[in-house]
Amino acid sequence: MIFVNKEEKYCYIKIHKRGKEKIIAICDEELLGKILKDEKLQIEVKAEFYGGEKVPLSEIYKYISDATVINLLGNSVVAELAKNNSLIMDAAIRIGGVLHVQLIR
Repeated sequence: MIFVNKEEKYCYIKIHKRGKEKIIAICDEELLGKILKDEKLQIEVKAEFYGGEKVPLSEIYKYISDATVINLLGNSVVAELAKNNSLIMDAAIRIGGVLHVQLIR
């Protein structure tokens, strides 16, 4: 029997490979398909870019270890990675009240 933690948050992760680059796009599950905007910026959270596998937030670390670019969108995913690296919050911007950050290695 499999037990699901109903308190666990989920996100979508999609892996994009372009030559030697491995881009990991991660967004909070409730953002997929939405348009976020503020006075200066707008982003459409497209399934083509973000809509890969739906996974528990706690599992994102196994996907990002060998990424060359990590694109994070969502207050939950950014906060999760910031638990291990406080500089992530310093690099994040807000679009329509939602945290967004890109990490490049």
